[in-house]
Amino acid sequence: MRGLSIVLATILAGCTAVPRERRLTVIPGASRPVVAQIGNYQDAVDAIVSVMTEDLRMPVPRTSFTLYFYPYREAFAQGLTEQFNTDPTLARAIAKTALGRIRQTKDGKQFLVNKEILEDLRWPERIHVLAHEITHIVQYELADGRLTGDLWLIEGFADWVAYQVLEALGLDTFSRRKHLQIAQVKHEREHSPLSQMVTAQDWEALNARYGSAIPYAQAFLATDLLIAQRGLSAVIAYFRHVPYAGDHIQNFQAAFGVELATFQHEFTAYLESLLGWSQSNAAPLGLFPNRPPHDIAQQSLRPTVTGSLLFRTDVRLRIYPQAHGRCCAHSALAAARKPDWVSKSYAVRAMALAALSIV
Repeated sequence: MRGLSIVLATILAGCTAVPRERRLTVIPGASRPVVAQIGNYQDAVDAIVSVMTEDLRMPVPRTSFTLYFYPYREAFAQGLTEQFNTDPTLARAIAKTALGRIRQTKDGKQFLVNKEILEDLRWPERIHVLAHEITHIVQYELADGRLTGDLWLIEGFADWVAYQVLEALGLDTFSRRKHLQIAQVKHEREHSPLSQMVTAQDWEALNARYGSAIPYAQAFLATDLLIAQRGLSAVIAYFRHVPYAGDHIQNFQAAFGVELATFQHEFTAYLESLLGWSQSNAAPLGLFPNRPPHDIAQQSLRPTVTGSLLFRTDVRLRIYPQAHGRCCAHSALAAARKPDWVSKSYAVRAMALAALSIV
């Protein structure tokens, strides 16, 4: 009897769990469903795509993908090996922390998920996951099927869009998600530079050292800074230029007008100040070294697409790059609508922070 049990266990261990499949369509222009009534994956996809196209003005292609639900972690790892030709050892490592993976295959776009984890989530978190992966589909289409480049930007942009989707649908706020990511990064006192977050091998090494949360959080914060500096359209241009760029460094400079190494240095300074590690009490403005002053004349500051809440006032703002990667903000209140509720020192800092969304 014991021998039969061993034989049965051996047979079952070698069996492949057959995943449940669901075909989903990505249709730009589809009507946005009532968020409170979202209860299936197609409605969730329709809501996500409507935010991407209507709110963010992203070029989303009409396409489709197949969702494969693997019942547990081991089956998910086996699916990665069989569907995506992932090395079995790597597949098992991925399955320990990842909820899903999406790829373009000869059979079309396939999104493999660990059903055990995904369907234990509430719909807002499922929408976050789907929005992240649909952003990868958009990136892939923009790059004409040849998606390469810095992985921190690929993954960071996917989370950036996902958080915008959650806010637009009233499921969460971008600022809350950003603060959660800052807290996540702040928990670790040591961080790898963006130059060590470029390839899949880099990413897996970071996952092994810190877990998956830290690389994604840092990638998001870097992407958020880049969009604040250069705009969403520059990120779209980056992915469009991927098939034609000589290398990822040239493509970055062509799309964003700044050398990749320079931005990496700026992000390091920004991150240190953002996390409160710098000695100065100044706002986190080590962003624009060796750049000329930028004037903003008498403009009304509004909440930006990043979800940052700024007070409304009219200002004249000038940013002066200075030594050691820091900046000073010199401003004059031109016609403050509510001068009684903001102190002069706070106004200078708040307007300096506002420059992140204007310069």
